[in-house]
Amino acid sequence: MTGLEFTVEVQHNRIPDILRKLPREIDRQVEHVAHMGVELAQSIVRVDTGALRASITSRRITDGYTIGSDLDYAAPQEYGTRHMTGRPYLRPAAEYMAQQFDRLELDLLS
Repeated sequence: MTGLEFTVEVQHNRIPDILRKLPREIDRQVEHVAHMGVELAQSIVRVDTGALRASITSRRITDGYTIGSDLDYAAPQEYGTRHMTGRPYLRPAAEYMAQQFDRLELDLLS
């Protein structure tokens, strides 16, 4: 053979270790985004007694996280009624979470 040739030997193949740890790291990052979504919703929700703010939680579902509140007046605060204009707090948080999930996906694929 003519020309020049280099051989690179892998002394310590860490790829199996990286692949084993990757799902845990992804779960950790996704959980962090969900927590940040809850904090965002809690920071923008209208507060009278603090009960609605305290009731905002996230929970893991099959393909991600859901964010919400189980209080009866959570939906009227978000969407409004015929007597009151809505004051969205969950939708902005969910949009933020979606953007962060997209960013996380791009970071993992690049």
